[in-house]
Amino acid sequence: MKNRTPWIVLLAVTVLTVASAGCEVTTGSGFDPRGDEVALRTAGAWLINGADANAARCEAAGLETIRLVFVDGGKTYAYDEFTFPCADGSYMSDTRVLARGVYTVKWEALNADGDVTNATSTPQTLDADRDSDLAVIDTPNFSGLPQSDATLTVSLGWDLDETDGFDGVTCDDLGEIASISYTLVDTTAEPEVVVAEESDVSCQDMLLFAAPDVTPGQTYRLDITGGPDAESPYWEANCPGLEPSASELESPCDVQDVRPRLAVALQWDKTTEAGFLAGECAGNPVVSFMTYSLVDVDADPEVVVATETGVACSNDLVFAAPDVQLGRTYRLDVDGGSTAESTDWSVSCTELSAGAGAPAEFNCAIGYVL
Repeated sequence: MKNRTPWIVLLAVTVLTVASAGCEVTTGSGFDPRGDEVALRTAGAWLINGADANAARCEAAGLETIRLVFVDGGKTYAYDEFTFPCADGSYMSDTRVLARGVYTVKWEALNADGDVTNATSTPQTLDADRDSDLAVIDTPNFSGLPQSDATLTVSLGWDLDETDGFDGVTCDDLGEIASISYTLVDTTAEPEVVVAEESDVSCQDMLLFAAPDVTPGQTYRLDITGGPDAESPYWEANCPGLEPSASELESPCDVQDVRPRLAVALQWDKTTEAGFLAGECAGNPVVSFMTYSLVDVDADPEVVVATETGVACSNDLVFAAPDVQLGRTYRLDVDGGSTAESTDWSVSCTELSAGAGAPAEFNCAIGYVL
């Protein structure tokens, strides 16, 4: 038995008398695990209704402190050194706090009045007698406790076309999204914690999150992608600052169309003589019709990914996924004339590539065939 000065004994008795309501606590001589030989930490966070403890979750559950109590000879021993604010979430001693030994322990959760509201029913072994200066104790899940009914409702607006500004339509209006993946992140936690996630599920216009995933007072970010399949994330959003609410308040999240795009401005030669004078379809001489093919030159053999024959002349072309993809190289072959069959203008523009969301832009000068 370790000798203690009288004021230490009186302090321990005072603290334990206040904090130990709801269980038999013995402070007499004969057993004391405290010492200066082994440090102590928890293996992780203690859980509140299955979720990592934090200030908001502890408050919602009505918990003030968490304590580790020692069981010896049928008696329970509690000490201020092993009583922690619930909101701390976990414990790591700054110094060595245990004497070497093997102890039987259990966890208890207490409310603001010091009453035990939930306790682990099965004691566990704390081995502080190993060849180490640090002992690790498993943490409990305090389940069946009250929890807030606040929910986080996120209304998703889907973009039709990034180049035309944001549209905010529904899945039914869009029709191109068959698969979405999302991750809800608790950004108040440090480090950030993923609290809910799904991969490759059907398109949604609204996502609803409830406890224990979300807790009042915490702030969340929703990361979401969507596309025709899980391998094609053509829509994307990172929506921060989301907060749960006890009302039916909806938080908006705009999911942008970021699919790969390639834009080509067509410049038609206005002169039938040598040299080049850039103009538009309505220039002189008139280009009325055109034929074009966009070719993936990285493919072996090359593959035509988009083509039109004998269509009205245009001054620009925009190609989007799935026709074009990031990291691929393309060639645009263009012919034009006064009739759908004539080829008075012709060019092959090379080294074209796509950009994500905002298209990569290129100029393609189409010369008159002398």
